Amino acid sequence: DQSIALLDVAAEHDAHRLTPRPLMASEVKELVIAFLGSERIPNDLVEALVRRGEGTPLIIREYLLALLEGGALYPTWIGWSVDLSALRRLDLPRDILSLGMLRIDSLSARTRETLAHAAVWGERFTLEGLAVVSDLRRRHLGGVIAEGMEAQILEGEHGGTLHFTHERFRHALLNELDRDEQRASHRAIADWLARQGDAVSIYDLARHTLAGYRGIDHERVYRACMAAGEAAIASFADTEALAFLSAAVEAGRTGRIQLSGDLLERLGGVCLRLGRLNDALQNFGAALEGHRDRIARARVWSAIADAHLQANDYQAAHGALLTAFETLQLPYPKASPIEIVRTLWMLFVAMFLFSIGRGEGRAKDSERDRLLLACDLLHNLANLAYSEYHTRALELLQASIRMLYIGHALGPSPMYVSALVAQSVTFEMIGVKRLSRRYIDHAEAVAERLRSPAVHGSVTYYRALLSDLTGDSHTAEAYFWQTLERYGDWLPAWTYATDVATFAQQLVARGLHRQAEPLLDELLSRLGDDLSDPTRGNPLVALLGGIIAAAYGTVGRNELANAAIGRYRDLVERNVSDRVNWTICSSYRAYLMCERGELGSGLDAVFSTYEQRGVPPSKAPPHASVAYTYLALARLSQWYAAEDHERPRRHEQLELAIRDVRKGARTATDRGTLLVLEGWRSWRRGDVAKAIAQLSTADDLARAQVVPSVRFHAARLRAHIHAAIGNPETAADEARIAVDLAQERGWVFRVRWIRDDMRPDAPLGRIVSTLGRRGQPSWSRMLSRAAAAAAKGEGSGSGSGSPRFSVGSSSVHGTLDIRQLGHLNALLEVSLAAASASSLQDLGETVLGVLSRVFNAERGFLLLCGPTDDLQTISGRATDGTDLTRRGGYSRTVVEQVRLTRDPLVVTGTEDGVVLGSESVITQDLRSILAAPLLLRERLVGVVYLDNGVAAGIFTRRDAQILQAIASQLAIAIEIASTTDSLTHARDQALAANRAKSAFLANM
Repeated sequence: DQSIALLDVAAEHDAHRLTPRPLMASEVKELVIAFLGSERIPNDLVEALVRRGEGTPLIIREYLLALLEGGALYPTWIGWSVDLSALRRLDLPRDILSLGMLRIDSLSARTRETLAHAAVWGERFTLEGLAVVSDLRRRHLGGVIAEGMEAQILEGEHGGTLHFTHERFRHALLNELDRDEQRASHRAIADWLARQGDAVSIYDLARHTLAGYRGIDHERVYRACMAAGEAAIASFADTEALAFLSAAVEAGRTGRIQLSGDLLERLGGVCLRLGRLNDALQNFGAALEGHRDRIARARVWSAIADAHLQANDYQAAHGALLTAFETLQLPYPKASPIEIVRTLWMLFVAMFLFSIGRGEGRAKDSERDRLLLACDLLHNLANLAYSEYHTRALELLQASIRMLYIGHALGPSPMYVSALVAQSVTFEMIGVKRLSRRYIDHAEAVAERLRSPAVHGSVTYYRALLSDLTGDSHTAEAYFWQTLERYGDWLPAWTYATDVATFAQQLVARGLHRQAEPLLDELLSRLGDDLSDPTRGNPLVALLGGIIAAAYGTVGRNELANAAIGRYRDLVERNVSDRVNWTICSSYRAYLMCERGELGSGLDAVFSTYEQRGVPPSKAPPHASVAYTYLALARLSQWYAAEDHERPRRHEQLELAIRDVRKGARTATDRGTLLVLEGWRSWRRGDVAKAIAQLSTADDLARAQVVPSVRFHAARLRAHIHAAIGNPETAADEARIAVDLAQERGWVFRVRWIRDDMRPDAPLGRIVSTLGRRGQPSWSRMLSRAAAAAAKGEGSGSGSGSPRFSVGSSSVHGTLDIRQLGHLNALLEVSLAAASASSLQDLGETVLGVLSRVFNAERGFLLLCGPTDDLQTISGRATDGTDLTRRGGYSRTVVEQVRLTRDPLVVTGTEDGVVLGSESVITQDLRSILAAPLLLRERLVGVVYLDNGVAAGIFTRRDAQILQAIASQLAIAIEIASTTDSLTHARDQALAANRAKSAFLANM
């Protein structure tokens, strides 16, 4: 053994083994400061490392590395922050885990058995919970806990809760129980939880009931899981709802319990929102068998149509909608004179009542369910008609008008908002901008009254779409970010995917591929699809394949781009009637070929099939306008590469493509590209001055709206024009601009385009090459070096990554999202407020305003500790500026818990936070609460409290961490402000005393 041999050698040389003493807390702190390079480190991090590191520097270092690599230890503007709960889940080195396993082995048999049963509870448990699964008396349980804490297997929390120091330790203990023993403990826990009534988590009750009574008491499992599933749906926790409802259905079928159509319908709806289309259709089919009510059956048929729509099966979707209309006995808006007259009458009535502000919500209560379902059917029909715009444009118009009529009668509802938005888009498309703005503004007002984040998100998304269609890319981008960052968590999978794809399409069209790339990465991750296996991929990804291919292909992620466009092509080839998607697919195939310089017969074949199956711009929906832009740019590239004898044919093809762009140009990208193409036409017709002016206008538009792709094409064309008219220096300058843009934006292939333009046998290259013969630097060599530099960043073609560029201190793959930037800005604003505040009141109002805006809170309160440690409200305000200092209205339960535990607290209806059922939470209708303690050197200064009554899940654990960081900064600011107030008061008293003394002496 090498260790023994080493000791023998040491003994021969009179060497002695030194046993270092464990590091003290102050020494651990010094070690952490040296490791992180900052003195601003969390005290709780040091305390945790003292407990777990055994005073050994190497173990402490391994813990720090694990925290950093796991993202649980991260820098902020005020120092380092840590999520200590992650310590229990981190992938720690084997040596440290082995130490933990040795500690488990050293426990007494009684302690190991008791803690094994405690592990059945989960990550956390209490002394009372431990008594539920153990036969030991309370005094003996205390000894078990003490032994577990001494072995560093357990840690205590505020409020008497205990947790295992690492999830691996919990599993090791749990594995000491056989399956029957574990199930017995689950049953004991479920029985105890059931006796507690509403005081316990419905999810914990369902989880332990399922684990303990599965296969034993089907009725009990069915009821518990169904209740938990319904609660999860209400809290927008669809993944959890799927697990619980699936378990309820399994228990019902095994126990031969009559499954209700409502349960199967809800399960189908959850599957649909998660993008599990086949499961959704299967559950909806079973729900039809359980429903006998006409309205319920029509509702299920509408959901079936929605599932087929998402699967791009338009024929099946249309058949389901026809059945739904027939079941509900609702007239289908077909293109017959009677139905058209009926639709026009509805339009007149709806617009008249809307203009005079009367009749909204006039529907009778007995009619509401039927009208809501009618709206849902019309909404699905509108989506189908939009997808088949070239044949169903009239159905789309009729469906949107009838939705408006019925929605107005219903009053405030999600369907009414959808109808208002649809009508706004219609007015925008026909050029009635004033009415378009009025309808979208009213839709937002209705969404505000509904207080639904999902509905808010829908309105914001359509504002982005309308802004983009009117050429305002800047405003559209802001609305798109707002949709995804503020409301994305509440959107169903299909809606979220559509919103991300639309935004990514806009970014790609503008040339902002690097901004689109992380969005699509996150979307694929959320949909659980890495493009590796088309047979097991998410069906939503296939429909978005063109956008994904364009974004990835431009920055060199070739394998992923090929996989994405292949899926999209397979999808549209299976549906021969889907001419709109065939047009879009053809444009993305042309785009990719053009990027890679494949401008020959393969690209001609794409154009040939497009001309056979595609739709003209006059029959294409608005979002397809970019397809004609891509096709025209591909034709322009073919013209650039054409030999002299091919130029006339390529010229004619490009003229036809420009005509199509002119008919459908809507967005800033379309309009800017059209100006470039019109500049080409003017040049070829001999009007160089007009061509240069048009390209200058295109540049101005591209700079104003941030469309670098238009700037690139304008610079490239100007290089050709100046070369042709004998201005080689200017041509070289324009080519250099194009190369710089390509390198800056990561367009790995477009540098090669310019290099090909500069080849000696090309028109541009022949002229510019004269620069080298005049003794000036060779521009061709410069371009070759630039192309080589770009090629180094394009990767191996394996899809492993794209070229990176820095934004601030991080690469584009690590850029902060809008929400994180808002958090950092909040830290800065709190610091500025602390520096400029003249009093505590002034500081409180400023800080609450900042926090309410950043965290989307409706109200905020700042409470400070008084002389007797009781909390007093220093400042309170609502988002509209209302002073709430005296009125109060916050949850005292939450504030008290934060005061006692000194930990931040999230109260929400999702798994991401605690759920409280206290009286103050219920009476104030507070569905989301975020609170954090103000701590200064472990002394409680106060509590900062935010709430929102919009919906469950507004705040997350990440928000709590950020608020805690801000609260630490705020505590320092409050201490300074308090000291300033005290000094000011003392100074005023001294001045008053001096004045009184002077007056007294003057009167003597």
